[in-house]
Amino acid sequence: MFDNIKPLCDISIVSVICGNSTHSLGSGQAGLTGTGIVLKADFPALEKIQSASLSELMASSAEGSQLSLDIKLAQMATSDLISLVRTSDLTTHDLVADELETFVDIARVTARGLQKLNARVSGAVDHILAANEYALHILESEVSKSPSTSLLQTVWPWPWSLTDAGSDAHRAVLVTTTFQDVMNLFTIQTSRVVLQCECALTKLDRLEEHLHVINDMLSREHMSITGEHSQVLSELWTMLGGNRRRLWNIDQRLDLLRNVGEYRIRALTHVGRTMRLVLAMSENMEELRLRVATPILVEDRIPIEIQLHAIKASIDRIKENRRDARERARKTADEIPLLDGT
Repeated sequence: MFDNIKPLCDISIVSVICGNSTHSLGSGQAGLTGTGIVLKADFPALEKIQSASLSELMASSAEGSQLSLDIKLAQMATSDLISLVRTSDLTTHDLVADELETFVDIARVTARGLQKLNARVSGAVDHILAANEYALHILESEVSKSPSTSLLQTVWPWPWSLTDAGSDAHRAVLVTTTFQDVMNLFTIQTSRVVLQCECALTKLDRLEEHLHVINDMLSREHMSITGEHSQVLSELWTMLGGNRRRLWNIDQRLDLLRNVGEYRIRALTHVGRTMRLVLAMSENMEELRLRVATPILVEDRIPIEIQLHAIKASIDRIKENRRDARERARKTADEIPLLDGT
């Protein structure tokens, strides 16, 4: 007669609140392990990773903005140099001018690549901040919920309520899944920054290659280019009389051309440092991912209050660092030199 009646804890709704349920947290852990999802939330450890890397990452963004501007201005100065080459007495003046035009195009793309890298870093920080704020909202909402008195609590004869276990199980799953969401977004954003770094490095290498090409072409013209290839544009400008002609901001353009090689080296250092920071973050995240994927005892879980404190601290620190980075970027923009006519 009662053979077809399921045990109480096998009913889906009741199983969530059974203290020894294999359908609630235990089942969830098995499923989490199978899909690579974490078993333990550790926002304090995540906050340490963010604090150690994001602040330095944002601090370098202002330098990246300045480097992008420097290369852009050098590109404009090189455009003026092209007109001098085309009207010069060089045997291969058209070939040299064509190569300079190619160099200008690459410099333009390189400057844009540095801008994209800075935008990617800024966007990644904004996404990570939004994810932290999302996690804070979800967990605060969970903490603010007051325990309700259900019919099952009323009829349950023992002091310990089945709903206590259900509530704890639900909270544990909520915290771990929220933590998993934040970790996944963090990983995606850092991966995108790494890809943008690789693109920027490729463009900087092409810039260097074309400086070599220009230097080789001028050497075949038997011109006395005595400096390094990174100085060739400024020397060419001087040799062709660019410093004696009435072009705009002669001295400023000469300085820009003279420092093209330095801009590239500084940009290369900046992009390399950015990549190292992001890769270090990725490695730390993988270590954390492995650590939180290890099965744990219930008493080893970090209390939700401590998780909330870590999230709040991370949000405050990111906002402060972002505010400082934006202020530095604003000052850089205010100091942009103008290539006005004189």
